[in-house]
Amino acid sequence: MPSAPLYGAILAVLVAAKGRYQVQVRTEQIASALSANGVDTSSLTSALEQLKDWGAVAWTQDTGRVYRLEDFHKRRELW
Repeated sequence: MPSAPLYGAILAVLVAAKGRYQVQVRTEQIASALSANGVDTSSLTSALEQLKDWGAVAWTQDTGRVYRLEDFHKRRELW
């Protein structure tokens, strides 16, 4: 499976966050951590969606950065 290294890298980021008692991670934070390790993040969104479909991760809407009604309607995830 060609995406397996990306899935593993995403899960490693989430496990590391859990080790720091951070239970939710923004998509941008995952992308930043992956990029810092040289991982291509061009298919990050689809990989996160696949992991969610498999039940490996869950997401909730990030409402912490909502300042306007338009912000609320943009999908921002916490994983």
